[in-house]
Amino acid sequence: MRNFVFIIIAIIFCLLQSTVIQFISIGRAVPNLILILICYIGLFYGRSAMWYGFGMGLFVDLYSIKGFGYNVLLNTIIGWLLGFLGIFLYRKKPLAQAVIIFLTVCIHDLIIAIPKGQFSFYTFYARILPSSLYTTVVGVVLFFLFQKIDRRGE
Repeated sequence: MRNFVFIIIAIIFCLLQSTVIQFISIGRAVPNLILILICYIGLFYGRSAMWYGFGMGLFVDLYSIKGFGYNVLLNTIIGWLLGFLGIFLYRKKPLAQAVIIFLTVCIHDLIIAIPKGQFSFYTFYARILPSSLYTTVVGVVLFFLFQKIDRRGE
């Protein structure tokens, strides 16, 4: 039952990320709902985050006009890495969750910016840092809601 709920949430997040998420941007910063869900599943459910990352990356790549496979590969690796490291990381406190989300989004955005030749310190301070902070704030709230869903599903 819990997997079914998270699959529905993943589909909703993919649809939101590719359509209406731009309307709640602050400046150029938008929250990355997909990474928030991958972080949560990786920290609390282990390597199944890899499959969520693959599926959500595939969905994003299908609706993106940019290179196919980049999001699939990157989200799958992030899901696998968080699933692997999730047993070693302290994940119970909201501050620890916020740090993990922040670092994940920073690394994700840096990996996207560097091969495109778009990386500079201005890009980091003007795009990556605000986006990471915005995603972290939204992520802590969503982690709280996901934990409520988990407790209800037990």
